[in-house]
Amino acid sequence: MNVYWFGQAFLWNGLHPIILPAILLGLVPETQKNSYLGILTFIGLMLAMVIQPLSGSLSDRSGSRWGQRRPWVLGGTLAALLILAGMAASTEWLVGIMITYLLLQVAMNIAQGPIQALIPDLVPRERRGFASGIKNLFDMGGLVVTSLVAGQLMGSGNPALAIAITGGILAAGTAVTLLGTPELPAAVAD
Repeated sequence: MNVYWFGQAFLWNGLHPIILPAILLGLVPETQKNSYLGILTFIGLMLAMVIQPLSGSLSDRSGSRWGQRRPWVLGGTLAALLILAGMAASTEWLVGIMITYLLLQVAMNIAQGPIQALIPDLVPRERRGFASGIKNLFDMGGLVVTSLVAGQLMGSGNPALAIAITGGILAAGTAVTLLGTPELPAAVAD
């Protein structure tokens, strides 16, 4: 249920401190790189504050033969993977990086709102602390691994490769979580 968080952590912890700054060096004046990155991440966090709770709330009220949460997580992740491909191909600041980054924030937060409900949906109340600890272990594992891997990937001077591997890890984590986690009604977990 928590493997998704490894891919999500790998994505954001590789993108923000390593991949985006390296990409921006070739697209904006070096003296303004941090300002551009700060503006991007600030707007992205504002989007997350709106989209994540909204998508979580909408998933509370939805249902399909795949469950309440899976369609949202799958749709958001698939959109994120397409957007990452666009980002990898980007050669300019406004159309390429800024718009794809903001769309990536939207897509990932569409997935993150519903996936955060899996623990309360599926884990009995007395085991939720343990399940949350495992979630944090995957989150921190993604942070550690991306710290070791993303810099090496960017050292090759090929941001498209770094973004592709990041997308692959996100896709793998999402697939493991969606295929390996049966959804039950929230009342059953309580």
